[in-house]
Amino acid sequence: MEDRESFFTTHTFKFRVEGQQFFVPGGLISRFSPPLDRLINLDMREKKQRYAVLEDVTAATFDRFLEWACKGFYTPPGPFSVTILEDGENGHMSKEANEDTASKTSANASYEKTSQNFYDNYGNFLGRIHNNGNNTSIEYSSGSVQGTASHSRQDLRQSFYSRKPDIRGDTNTAPPRKNHEASENYTNIFLCHAQLYVFADAQDIQPLKLLALDELHAVLAIFELHPERTGDIVELLRYVYANTASPSEGEEPLKKVVADYVGFEMDVLMNDEDFSALMIADGGDMLRDYMSSVSKRIKA
Repeated sequence: MEDRESFFTTHTFKFRVEGQQFFVPGGLISRFSPPLDRLINLDMREKKQRYAVLEDVTAATFDRFLEWACKGFYTPPGPFSVTILEDGENGHMSKEANEDTASKTSANASYEKTSQNFYDNYGNFLGRIHNNGNNTSIEYSSGSVQGTASHSRQDLRQSFYSRKPDIRGDTNTAPPRKNHEASENYTNIFLCHAQLYVFADAQDIQPLKLLALDELHAVLAIFELHPERTGDIVELLRYVYANTASPSEGEEPLKKVVADYVGFEMDVLMNDEDFSALMIADGGDMLRDYMSSVSKRIKA
């Protein structure tokens, strides 16, 4: 009989995530994640009880991590259909269709007639963003971005498409599904990949982190941005910039992918008032990356 140790013969460890319990061979988890390995084998309380509660991760994300650990790939959710409003305000889920008009008016009022200058990390002036409550424009010394930069959109799109995957080609992952209708909401698909990336980054699971980044890029590359679907991208931006830190050197990979996408789709996104409001409310890395993308379009 062959003397071989298998992680399927190791003690079962119980994880509790969002109230849901997962019973997992401890050896399966330990081989992929140094932080989880320490939790299972070194932390005295968790090691003795063989039980741990994980915070800052959804049950669906943890389940997909386990799927990847066993199969080498994970299965993202599919899109869901939403109701398209007749007045064109349909960039968000149908449950928002009955949102109080007064609250929208109040939100817009808080951004009326604002203007702010922005600079890069070296103190160089990037530009000025204006908001009058109805629309947003970004102005450089050479003039407004609107109507002056669209000639380079195809170049930025091609650059985005040409990104080579780090790991996706070595897995059995199915190609992403392309959207066809404006009613197909992809928010949950985008967030699935982004949430796995953030989890893998926190738990030092580098292969999963690279795969999640590849998967997000792959679906963004084939995603047709209907004007009604700008809200899907807004939610992705909101999550990414709220859950990733900027490195001391270089670019954060997840932020770079979404910022590059915004770079060639800004013509559509700028017409979404929630996108404009998010840029102003952020006032940090998100707006700086966006301004940098605008600058590239102007200089091209």
